[in-house]
Amino acid sequence: MRCYAFGAALGRLYGIRFDREVLFLATVMHDLGLTEHGAGPEPFELQGARAARDHLLGEGFPGERADVVHEAIALHASVGVASEGSPEVRLCHFGAGVDVAGLRLYAFERGGVAQLIERWPRANFKCRFSELMEREARLKPDCNIAGLVGLGFLGMVSGAAFPD
Repeated sequence: MRCYAFGAALGRLYGIRFDREVLFLATVMHDLGLTEHGAGPEPFELQGARAARDHLLGEGFPGERADVVHEAIALHASVGVASEGSPEVRLCHFGAGVDVAGLRLYAFERGGVAQLIERWPRANFKCRFSELMEREARLKPDCNIAGLVGLGFLGMVSGAAFPD
């Protein structure tokens, strides 16, 4: 929920028109690949994107919109790529960036961020998320996350300006 709240707020702030339902679905399922629903040999972003699209299509969600959810999830951790995508792809990426590493946090008022965190607590997020990223990098050394971990991504996570 934090990722959606941050992404939607940035969309409004930047004047980006977006499909709220598609952004919501993408952001609430963007880490699906880190669960048993997305386990497999491919990077978690792709595993989760596929699982999300399959689920949405199985529920009768329109294919074109399910494809946007898939793309947003698949690219949410792709620095330099996602920011050039559709509005929902960009905002999923931006929302995740705020939540995970505090990127673009300057765009928010402190009181609003505090209320958001109070509503949807982080619950030791930095430690738990870092463990998941370390596992992903170890199991899939050629994946995008392994490269980001090698470049110091986990330091950004631990240094994010959020209480945990």
